[in-house]
Amino acid sequence: MVVWIMFFLFLMSIEVFVLVNKFGDEKNDYDSIILHQKDVRIKMLNKLSE
Repeated sequence: MVVWIMFFLFLMSIEVFVLVNKFGDEKNDYDSIILHQKDVRIKMLNKLSE
């Protein structure tokens, strides 16, 4: 049981570390790519509906 708790705490600490680092960043490349793809798909849907 102790091993499982240590494993769980290790994984949770990794997740918290990622969240803390992402919270401090303003904007990254991944977010820019996702927003661009979203805009492209919206434009494609608008052209199809016309």
